[in-house]
Amino acid sequence: MDDLKTELNERVIEPFQRPELFARFKISSGGGILLFGPPGCGKTHVARAIAGEVDARFFPINPASIKSKYVGETEKNLQALFDEAKRHPKSVIFLDEADALLSARGNRKIGSVTQFLQLTDGLIRTKNCLLLLAATNRPWALDPAVIRPGRIGTHIFVGPPDLPAREAIMKLSLNGVPTAEDVSLAEISAGAEGYSGADLAEMCDRAKRAAKNRQIGSGKDEVVTKGDFAEALGKIRPSVSSAELKKFEDWRKTRQLLSKNGEDED
Repeated sequence: MDDLKTELNERVIEPFQRPELFARFKISSGGGILLFGPPGCGKTHVARAIAGEVDARFFPINPASIKSKYVGETEKNLQALFDEAKRHPKSVIFLDEADALLSARGNRKIGSVTQFLQLTDGLIRTKNCLLLLAATNRPWALDPAVIRPGRIGTHIFVGPPDLPAREAIMKLSLNGVPTAEDVSLAEISAGAEGYSGADLAEMCDRAKRAAKNRQIGSGKDEVVTKGDFAEALGKIRPSVSSAELKKFEDWRKTRQLLSKNGEDED
């Protein structure tokens, strides 16, 4: 997934690793990045990988830990989160399932959205390098003011893995697992186009379980075979449809058009 990694490196990692270069060319660092795409395609893994690449304090946040049924408490929790992050020279806030906290509510902005807008207005002016990563499976549910330029203005699609990525995922899942010599991960990966990372992990798990059950029955050492993968591949279908992928692409095109025409809401 070279295109994804290149974009993440330029927009997310380099500002942390080369702040002096960004300062020289007066390119603003920090800000907000939206990782969007179907479930099971690795948005959370991408965020963790970014945290491993930069020397920054990482704040993984789930909306359930922020939201409160009591009036004003959600806003206070958001304020405390940003205050803590700004105490460090470099910080990464990762907000998973962002639509659960920052959804549009007709013409009325709920308290958490209003508070978020106030906090992110200050985000781009802070001297510290603070990056906000948000992830969602439903980008169209987010309040338009949240995802405009200056807040979470960079939108990166994280879709099903390409062929090299599919093979790498399977290699990782089968690391140290006894496998028959005729098993070709390249061949299996080629036949799994459109499968998400979660789909591939499930397929590998089924193949390994088949070998395990066979060993229990035979009483001798068994290995994962080509047949185990063929059976698993026949039972696991892609969890992401072409219609769903088109919906993400249509949303991205709509956002690009709105941004170009200056029609983003404040």
